[in-house]
Amino acid sequence: GLSWGGGINWKPLRYSSVDLNTARTANESTGLGNFTVNETHQVVWTHAWTSRISSNLLGSFSTDKFNNAPITPGGADRKDETQSAGLKVTYLMRRWLKLGADYLHTTRDSNDANFDYKRNQLMFFVSGTL
Repeated sequence: GLSWGGGINWKPLRYSSVDLNTARTANESTGLGNFTVNETHQVVWTHAWTSRISSNLLGSFSTDKFNNAPITPGGADRKDETQSAGLKVTYLMRRWLKLGADYLHTTRDSNDANFDYKRNQLMFFVSGTL
């Protein structure tokens, strides 16, 4: 299948940027159908509130189409749609030490109800460099 990818970075302010990304890939089968086609569209807003505090706001939409993978014999091929929204906040405690939290809400809607889900993830992190 045809694959493509692209992105645009827009910096309306010195301390703020917006990234728009899009991609389409054909992947090998995971045991369901002949192959999978994935399309993903994403927007990320990055903003430095102060010299120590920054945030990332994320939104994405993707589809997965499973070629030749009917849900029921003679039925429609399986198609999943996944939507995500998230927020990440980072605090620069020292030049070499970052602390932060990351929240991500994901919903997948499939025409095969066995693969529908909603997930909320909350992660905390510590990052250090030498």
